[in-house]
Amino acid sequence: MLFFKLSRRPISPLILLLIVSILSCSKEKESRQDSDQKLISDAQKWYSAHTFATGSLNWNDARVIVDNNSQKKVIVPYPFINGLNKGSRSIRRIIFNQKGNDFQGSLLVIIAAPAYSKTHASFNPNDFTGLSEKFDLNMKFQSGGYYEQGVRKYQADFKSFTSQLAYEQKTKTERECVYMYDSYVDRDGVFTVYGYTVCIEEGWSTGGGINTQPPWDGSTESGGGTGGGGWGGPGWEEHWDPEDPRKPKPLPPPSVQTIKSELTNPCLNEIFTATQNAKLTNLIKTTISSVFGGKNSNIDLIFREKHQGDFLDGVLGEYDKVESHVRPASNNNPELVGEMFINLNVDALPSRPKEVIATVILHESLHAYLAQEGIKFELSWVNQHETMAVKYVEKIGAALREIFPNISQTDSEALGWMGLQETMSWSANTFADLKNRDNKFYNKVYPILEYQDGKRGTPSGCQ
Repeated sequence: MLFFKLSRRPISPLILLLIVSILSCSKEKESRQDSDQKLISDAQKWYSAHTFATGSLNWNDARVIVDNNSQKKVIVPYPFINGLNKGSRSIRRIIFNQKGNDFQGSLLVIIAAPAYSKTHASFNPNDFTGLSEKFDLNMKFQSGGYYEQGVRKYQADFKSFTSQLAYEQKTKTERECVYMYDSYVDRDGVFTVYGYTVCIEEGWSTGGGINTQPPWDGSTESGGGTGGGGWGGPGWEEHWDPEDPRKPKPLPPPSVQTIKSELTNPCLNEIFTATQNAKLTNLIKTTISSVFGGKNSNIDLIFREKHQGDFLDGVLGEYDKVESHVRPASNNNPELVGEMFINLNVDALPSRPKEVIATVILHESLHAYLAQEGIKFELSWVNQHETMAVKYVEKIGAALREIFPNISQTDSEALGWMGLQETMSWSANTFADLKNRDNKFYNKVYPILEYQDGKRGTPSGCQ
């Protein structure tokens, strides 16, 4: 136990002044805290007296900031419930400004570019790169911009669709113009895209080089921090919202209940049956069967025929990105159900050698597999064809050798490259031919031409 001995000497004036200063600061801090709490309470009462699309708020986490005009604002966190689909880090805040005895409110949405969020643990307006958009409390878009290193470069917009399928159908030809976007699905299944583009397309804003006031307001925390630098500026770091704030129960991964054939052409049906032979042990067959043939799954993989008019010139088959879809079984059952479709060109494919028909079926089956794995078509660097070129060319070759025991390894691996001529891997090999002044890769894939022309391979018997 410690004992302290009291001194009878008088307190010096300096110590007395220090005590008075501490007591004065303490009272000032208490007064400021009371004032901030009253402002939050008044904002909450005002908000509760109205009906807004933003719904209920978590007022327990509300706080007060002071902007560069010395005006107090109430900030309430309003994070995305399920996180953004592409994993971008974000901040959503509802901001209340007091106007006399009344309040005005707005929703601020900040979505960092992927590279920025990987290197920054928090938002900093001085070097921010990404999207920032402002809405009213009924979710009506007001303004937005895309920023690079803290400077506004383009106007930004957002657009909502009834579902992801509706988005893909609408923006099928627009995607190449969107330079940054992320998307979000709410509890009603509404699919919202936040992004910007410099293309003049219906539904997207354009612009560039406009250095207007950012939608965040220059401010500091009430009672602390250094002024200037914008909302979340020096003296106060605004950290990203949690990636999954409410930790929703994860949905079961999509899988396929049944592999179905709606094929009527005998030559297509014959090779389809050969590729699905239960005795086959190659990786493509076993992977497709394990994912697409599970007894406890709920999505169908369907092979069907389409006529030449439904395909681009030279296309023999395709994974149907438009009509393939999955959806929750019901409002109360999040389990996914749906169909994935593979279309085969019934006017062109049956007359090709059996090896070509099998290659098309294996190739398109891989598209379905990669789609349910979450690998998209439209990504420039990591898309389905790039993945096939890197990981599955030899696997397709091995599958063909098991289905057709007499095919050579050279021919089977050449056919594994069929349909991948627009990939970076194909281009890199072609450049290597030029650099080395040989035709190593050209000679490797040349058999594709002879198979497609019917000069090699097993005749299908169909015309």
